[in-house]
Amino acid sequence: MSVQKTVDRYRTTFLRYILALNADNLRKQGIIFLEEFKEVPRLKEESIPSDLIARFQKNLHQVTAPTSQDPSISYVMSSPHFTGHYISGLTETHTIAPRVREIFQGFDVKIILYLRRQDELMESIYTQMFHEGRADDFEQFVSDFGHKCFRWDTVLDAYEQQFGKDNIIPRRYHEKFFPERNSLIQDFCDIINASDLIIKTPSRQVNAGFSRDAMEIARICNPHLTQQEHGRLRAYLQSVSPKKPMERYHYFNAETRQRYMESFEKSNSEVAMRFFPDSRGILFPPPEDDTHVDYPGLSMESVCRTFMLCLLELDRAFAGQQSFTGTKLRKIENKLYNTI
Repeated sequence: MSVQKTVDRYRTTFLRYILALNADNLRKQGIIFLEEFKEVPRLKEESIPSDLIARFQKNLHQVTAPTSQDPSISYVMSSPHFTGHYISGLTETHTIAPRVREIFQGFDVKIILYLRRQDELMESIYTQMFHEGRADDFEQFVSDFGHKCFRWDTVLDAYEQQFGKDNIIPRRYHEKFFPERNSLIQDFCDIINASDLIIKTPSRQVNAGFSRDAMEIARICNPHLTQQEHGRLRAYLQSVSPKKPMERYHYFNAETRQRYMESFEKSNSEVAMRFFPDSRGILFPPPEDDTHVDYPGLSMESVCRTFMLCLLELDRAFAGQQSFTGTKLRKIENKLYNTI
């Protein structure tokens, strides 16, 4: 049984999409992909229903029973929830790990964990907040997390205590180690001994990011929208102004990024020496090695372009319908065309 965890929501979702897409192929190779059980997100809760573990085990037994006597079969389950909730700074792992061990007792478990440099992780989490309709100030958002948050040494310690170091397979999720768009997918396949998988992008990407301009538009608009409207804005921005593959958001400036990463220097070094002996105690490439481009800010041209594309996206949704809304949208489009 391989239990995979990563804290990049899009990569996790995409990985699960690829595994599900190739379920039949994987089965022919003796690998069965298990969809995330509904109980998994609750494992991080301090107090859980007394029968939650038993229900998880029952579901697990039902899906594995037909092949449980075949020693050549292995199972794979992937979820970001095995490391806790990102908004809690991944501090619940010592609660989660013993429950994972109890659930999978009787299985030979391998833990595959993708570690992300903390500044990049923080920027990714901040971006996710916009997707969910929030509009926090970045500096305040960072300061809300304590010094015990996003410590990879504590995450690894929790699972090492339950499963042993030899059963922990950590990877460093950084472009130096995964330079191509599908490098992580290929690495994961190598770990589980899977080959010849179909890797393609879904027609509609889930958890896909916005462009930096779209992010700024969302930040400005979110405080004025209802929860339902947040979802609609997110869908439109994902469609008309998506994030490019391997594109990074930069909210830290060079000085604050360096200072933020210094707070993890000791714990990251300990992880590097324990799990990556050839790293010379350096877990991730330092921020000064990155190519940093400051965001110039949102321009009126970008606002008009994005707004127009959103209107056209709405117009396509109303194609063939002479509704009041569709008619009004077309009038607005004509005025905007003349203005731009």
